[in-house]
Amino acid sequence: MKKPTLIASLLISLCLFGCSKGGKTGLVPSTAADLAASPEFKLEHTTPSGVKCYVREITPEIAATIAADSRDSHFLEKHKPPYLLVFVCNDRIVDQRENDIGKGMINAQQASDMFAWGAKRAMAADGVDKAMDAEAQRRSIQLGQPR
Repeated sequence: MKKPTLIASLLISLCLFGCSKGGKTGLVPSTAADLAASPEFKLEHTTPSGVKCYVREITPEIAATIAADSRDSHFLEKHKPPYLLVFVCNDRIVDQRENDIGKGMINAQQASDMFAWGAKRAMAADGVDKAMDAEAQRRSIQLGQPR
């Protein structure tokens, strides 16, 4: 009785291990080549230092299904609307939570470009950039008018 149970559990373990390698592992492809070929991700920007910025818009319902301990959560941007933001440098996906920045995968300029573009994209997603532009225009008109 113990042998069939042992064999069954071994087979299940091997199947799970085999399924976890390669292929689609979640919403974010596992390689930069798969990401570039994915119709779901759009290359929105390439920084002057060569970092490629890919974005996939997702619904709030899909965002809610992403587990906090999953690899996809490393790329989830919770804005209005939510989206997945993936940076590629030197043909490799940069995982900011895995501290790829500190491992020498990218240099300081590339990290700075990633941060700047990511912040700009987040502000645009939330509409903050439009609100700031409107406020600046309103103030400049008020400041420019004589009393």
